[in-house]
Amino acid sequence: MLMIGKDANFHFTAAAETGVSITQLLHDNPRPVILTGNSIPYEKSKNILVTYDGTSASSRALHMAILLGIFKGKKVHVTNISTEEEKTTNLVSSAAKLLKNHGIDCETHPIVSSDAPAQAIMELSDALKPYMIVMGAFGHGGIAALFRGSCTKELLKESKIPMFMHH
Repeated sequence: MLMIGKDANFHFTAAAETGVSITQLLHDNPRPVILTGNSIPYEKSKNILVTYDGTSASSRALHMAILLGIFKGKKVHVTNISTEEEKTTNLVSSAAKLLKNHGIDCETHPIVSSDAPAQAIMELSDALKPYMIVMGAFGHGGIAALFRGSCTKELLKESKIPMFMHH
């Protein structure tokens, strides 16, 4: 696992280009990565927010967090954002079942919304005040990211909360 600050600069890149370096690291690295800022806003929080969209990246992030013991002593919250109620409910139930199979209880938050997923995640994060967000990185690419934007890039830009990510 790698741990790195969101504002890290590689090869003397300008601060404005930092996102490119972090994005490349997340995309090209086979290990999970914890990204953090200058501080941990909710350092004493027992909450961890898991965003689960059913992609391979999301599944790998959830499995790796389980294996590394990231959820030990924490209250786990699982969310998915979709315009379809059945889809979002099924996805959070699937993640909850996996967690339960590993002896981890969780609270589910299926969110039916047409808002951008990153916006809904940030709103839930503001309410829960989690210690960390666990998510897959760049799970949806291509045409979906072109029309909806990248949830990963938006959260990297906006979230002040440490993020455990896996591609």
